[in-house]
Order: sequence, then C-alpha cells, then structure tokens
Amino acid sequence: MTTEEVPQPPSVPEQKISHVVPVEQALEDLQGLLEAIDAPAEDGAVTRSGGIRRVKNVTTVSPEALSPGGTRSEATADVEDLLYIVNFEKSRSMRSSMKEASRPKSSGMP
Repeated sequence: MTTEEVPQPPSVPEQKISHVVPVEQALEDLQGLLEAIDAPAEDGAVTRSGGIRRVKNVTTVSPEALSPGGTRSEATADVEDLLYIVNFEKSRSMRSSMKEASRPKSSGMP
C-alpha cells in the first residue's frame, strides 16, 4: 500500500482559543462577588463598608503596560488584556471613616 492509498483524516481548521473576558462581564462578576462579601454572615454580622459601591473608572492593564517601550516577543504576541483595575467612588461613610482614622489618637493625658 502506498501513501496515496491510505485515507487521510479530514483537515480541521485550527481554532484560536481565547480567555478574554469582556469588561462588561468582568464588572458583572465583580458585582456578584461584592454582593456575596457584603451579605450578612450566618451570625448576622455585616461588613462595615455598607452602602452601594459605584464604579468610578476601569483601567485595563495590557502586556505593554508591564514593559513600556519594550517589544512584544513572539511568545506574548497573542496575549491580550491581562486584567482590569476597578476604582470605586468614595462614599460619604468612607470619607468620614478616613477622616476619623487620620485624626491623632488622644492618650487620655491632660
């Protein structure tokens, strides 16, 4: 039997595997996580953060941000965004907590 007589499997186009999570999906996942964190514990304790967190901005970190001015190697040429950093607006309760925390503690001495 020659090579030409052996049936060959059909060629399957190579598919690119992507692990990219769109920012909208990442924010939805974050919201679910925050709801779980803020939920009262089994003993009824609640976190002191309270209130609603509002997203101030989202920063996308890409491979170029980790190596400014550098070149992308062949190994990282297909790497897309690495992560998102989410900043929240400061709530009133957070600002007052920060003010209280920054006040000098009195030692109780006159």
